[in-house]
Amino acid sequence: MRSSPLWIFRIVCFLGLSSLPCTAQQPHAANNESPPTIKATTREVILDVVVTTKDNHPVSGLTKDDFVIEEDTAPQAIESFESVSVAARAIAQQRPETILLIDQMNTRFVDFAFTRYSVKKLLARNGGQLNQPTTLMALTDKGLKVLAGPTLDGQFLESAVEHLPAALPWRLDLTNFYFAIDRINLSLSALADIAMANAGSGTRKNIVWISPGFPIFSAYTAGDAKTQQALFDAIRSLSDILLKARIAIYTVDPRGVFAGDYSNNEQFRAYLAALQANSQVAFGDLALQTLAVQTGGRALYGRNDVDQEIADSIGDGDTYYTLSYSPANRNFDGRFRKVKIVLPHHPELRARTRDGYYALPEAPPPDDKLVQAQIGNALMSPLTYKAIPIVSAVTQVVKDPPRAEVKFYAGVGSFSWSPLPDGRQQASVEIAVVDFSNKDKAQHAITRSYTPILSPEQWTSRENVRLAFRIDAPVTLPTGHLRLVIRDQTTGYMGTTDIANLPPAQKREPSDYLKHRDP
Repeated sequence: MRSSPLWIFRIVCFLGLSSLPCTAQQPHAANNESPPTIKATTREVILDVVVTTKDNHPVSGLTKDDFVIEEDTAPQAIESFESVSVAARAIAQQRPETILLIDQMNTRFVDFAFTRYSVKKLLARNGGQLNQPTTLMALTDKGLKVLAGPTLDGQFLESAVEHLPAALPWRLDLTNFYFAIDRINLSLSALADIAMANAGSGTRKNIVWISPGFPIFSAYTAGDAKTQQALFDAIRSLSDILLKARIAIYTVDPRGVFAGDYSNNEQFRAYLAALQANSQVAFGDLALQTLAVQTGGRALYGRNDVDQEIADSIGDGDTYYTLSYSPANRNFDGRFRKVKIVLPHHPELRARTRDGYYALPEAPPPDDKLVQAQIGNALMSPLTYKAIPIVSAVTQVVKDPPRAEVKFYAGVGSFSWSPLPDGRQQASVEIAVVDFSNKDKAQHAITRSYTPILSPEQWTSRENVRLAFRIDAPVTLPTGHLRLVIRDQTTGYMGTTDIANLPPAQKREPSDYLKHRDP
């Protein structure tokens, strides 16, 4: 059957809106004009590497000299190295994070019951104490939902699992072509949304996706060459976002020992065979299990101890190594580059990281329409964007006209800066706010641009400097809650926060700032 242009359009549009520019600002000659943006000619690749024994026990204590990075069999110079242990990181916010994703949409009703049992069994371990900040999410027929977290309290997450209602996965009708297309769209959109929210956050994230998987692309992509290329470009974009977000996907099939259709896993094995032969990755073989290997995770299936499979997946985030390098091959032509970690002094050990990346050419700066679409996605997303942490948000609600006055702070290190001729530093920032009614319906959205400037003294002590921002936004009273988005214009990275428990509206004179807002 020929593929539908509509579903191709939906995937390409979503992933296209999620693309982030890869630019960096560098010093420039003094002049009286606004500082130009100079695009970097090299790009850093960050790899999170899990090292285990042959029976999958994690190995710690290795040094930089134990590792060799190969890209398309060519050794690469390691620029940075870090040995990460969750036990050594006392501050929860600095630990790697885990997302437990319960996939109701792609899972049979009876298997969902076993999924819920297994997740609750896992969360009850160790008295409910978790090593990593963990967020519980669900992929339903209505899209992605955040159920609880991030938290180290397993009992809190267990309660959220208990309150997740069972639902019949009506899109699992295998005879319906369009249901299959919807499942692919919703699954990849959820993954892209998670990646966008975590891009630039600076820590490894494990997604433990409990699901048999979505339909395989090759069964639904018999379109013309133009359609195939558009889809291929979208998949490359998704792979690039996952690389920037440092996400590793672990798939756990809740069917256990199952005598039925394992077609996704058969396709997955075919993918592995092609990869080992150093061939170009076939995007038509894309399945959830394929994404697991592409990102340095694992695909687990055919076992009944699902709770232990989940625990093993989470455990890979407890001990690992982070290495970075700038590719010696600077011809970014969009081709797939195979990455391999070699431990020449420890042949008895196994090193697992992502299987490679697409060397995409540098994206052009996004136009205003694309920027607004990215901000709009962040405003309406159920996820927290983490690249720019927002702290100490204080809000006052005012009558006549109804508005919210929001003041908050963000660290200087979260933004890209360029020097001015007088020695000061300048950044470009956008802030957006949307207010929601008590029934969680979006009412008003407003976006403002800011140009913060640091004095030479502030720049010298920038590690201890926070920027204060203020935005006034129209609201509908009584308002339910606000969602705030801040975006660095250079990198495209964003931070968000949700402001609930708003104070009662106070009467005050109208603000001149709001008199000129768009009707």
